[in-house]
Amino acid sequence: MSFFKKRDLYSSWQRIGATVILVTVMITSCTKKDIQYGGQFVDGQYTQIIQLDSLTPVLSTIYTDSFETGNSATALIGYISDTAVGNITLSSYFELQPPTYNGTATTYDHATLDSICLVMHVDSGKYAGDTLVPLKVNIYRLKEQITTGTDDALYSHDAFTAATTALATGSKLLRPNLPSVTDSLSIRLPDDLGQELLDLLTNKDAAIQSVNQFLPYFKGLKIAPATENKIAYGFKDSIEIRVYYRTPGVPEAAKGVAIFPLNDATHQFNHLDIDRRGSVAMAGIGLANKVIISDSSGNNAILQALAGYTVKVRFPSIQQLVQREGFLQIIAAKLYLQPTDQGSSRQFALPGAINLYTTDLNNAFGDQLTDGSGNALTGDLTIDYQNTSGLGTYYSFDITDYLTTLMSDNTANSLKKGLLLTSPYSDRYASFNRLQLGNAASAKGKAMLKIQYLSVQ
Repeated sequence: MSFFKKRDLYSSWQRIGATVILVTVMITSCTKKDIQYGGQFVDGQYTQIIQLDSLTPVLSTIYTDSFETGNSATALIGYISDTAVGNITLSSYFELQPPTYNGTATTYDHATLDSICLVMHVDSGKYAGDTLVPLKVNIYRLKEQITTGTDDALYSHDAFTAATTALATGSKLLRPNLPSVTDSLSIRLPDDLGQELLDLLTNKDAAIQSVNQFLPYFKGLKIAPATENKIAYGFKDSIEIRVYYRTPGVPEAAKGVAIFPLNDATHQFNHLDIDRRGSVAMAGIGLANKVIISDSSGNNAILQALAGYTVKVRFPSIQQLVQREGFLQIIAAKLYLQPTDQGSSRQFALPGAINLYTTDLNNAFGDQLTDGSGNALTGDLTIDYQNTSGLGTYYSFDITDYLTTLMSDNTANSLKKGLLLTSPYSDRYASFNRLQLGNAASAKGKAMLKIQYLSVQ
């Protein structure tokens, strides 16, 4: 321990309150280097600021069996093989709408079919797996209309009846990180379907005159991976069918294209099938056991939204701080969380930001933690390949206010309360990010809580 004397402190015990205020102002007005391991003390005649990192957080993996995947603006298609989570097969369902209809137009009169294709554009940067192998997909025509439940939402477990035989199959080696343009997958569809849709247009059929009349006729499509070749992509929800045609003209026929774009983004959703494997699955996570403490899963907790895994952090030893002799108040508390794949190539990208939500013994999402300005507390991601900080790559969160509130909670279930870690909602179920965190006993990445508190001697 090191002790540093303060000048001009009041000598009367009746003036300790003024000393507390003075020391607090000094702390907030100075920039201090982060304390590493062990306890260090800043001593005054009557007060001292103690640096503590022995109150270790407890990590768990929380299981959610189903989650909303509709209206995410991203179609996830492919197959993921994750050694920590298991194998995930991703399929996408969606509806199409007819081209704008004008009952008196002659646009399609005497038109003849050239070809028909389905076009999808890669959502830049959204991929997982081996990008050196092509993505191969099957397209199925739906036999059942997409409908939502009473909450107007679609979930990862939802599915609608599709034809057993694929309408078409497509394959392409995609480039997900082109600097100025986005790659796309164009799949040739059967000419029979192209002629069927073109006939609706040339005949001004009732089924083509509005979305409400078209959907019972053409209910939608399902796109699923055709092979388990360990690659998956996210596509923008600008999926469309293009019917290319010609109409008679002089001196040559005119070329045209009829576009059937995506209809109702809330009815585009992703279906997931998961074969759970890895340390968390071996620990027995599932419907009957939705919470796995990291001690029983290889000292790891996993944040992988697509697998339904969220990380919970508890601070059961925080009440011990109140019982320390002379304890007055927490001045600062910082939570550090480290990925366990330190120094190795990552199979999946880390989340760029993590949100924190309060939770209780039922592990439901509570209030989101915010900073002093009311903005979402997202944590600071530090990527330190050279490990110059001694922490390597880590996330850090200022949870001073949260711990102060938790310490004043004397209810019976206070020790079961904690924080849920998850990606921001806009990206939570629309990306392949995955984070495996180590607890305090992990050999690679560790969870640490560093506290500064004020104490009276």
